[in-house]
Amino acid sequence: MFWRSLHPKDPLTRRSDLIETLLTATAIVALIALFPVASWLGLRTWSSQSALASRQQADAHQISAVTLVAAPAAAVTSLGYAGDKPLRVDADWAWQGHPHRGPIDVDYGTPKGTTVQTWVDDAGNPTARPLTGIDAQSAAIMVGLSTWLAGLMALAACWGFGRYRIWCSRDAQWDRELARFLGPAGSHR
Repeated sequence: MFWRSLHPKDPLTRRSDLIETLLTATAIVALIALFPVASWLGLRTWSSQSALASRQQADAHQISAVTLVAAPAAAVTSLGYAGDKPLRVDADWAWQGHPHRGPIDVDYGTPKGTTVQTWVDDAGNPTARPLTGIDAQSAAIMVGLSTWLAGLMALAACWGFGRYRIWCSRDAQWDRELARFLGPAGSHR
């Protein structure tokens, strides 16, 4: 059907067949073009996230801190595990010879006096763990894949809606032609 409708001189080819073929060909070309666009966005994300990871790794330093209080044990509620939120307790640490005290993230149930690895900035203040190369790669893959899947779904929706409209038009055309062929409703009895 697809190949036959590419030849408009075929007497069995209708206008709706040509439109359907054009719609399908356009969808195929758009699908092929979608892959390089998604790849380009993924690579751009990888580049920017890698640069951000390098900056964060240069500005963050891992140190050892000692907890001053015990962290409570996680509670299990009827809705599930309550230990999914970060827990912060006071701790002491030294950075460049200067003592520091403040809240740091620990696991539930961490006892008092436990040495915990944490991250600080150049001033010795607690900061988030810096991004890694794996984080940058994961973000790039997710952006590329999400872009491709979103484009694929939009393309499939447009193609499906277009085909539906063509089929409705074709059915209406068949009804008109059958009515014209059969003549008035009571004349063929």
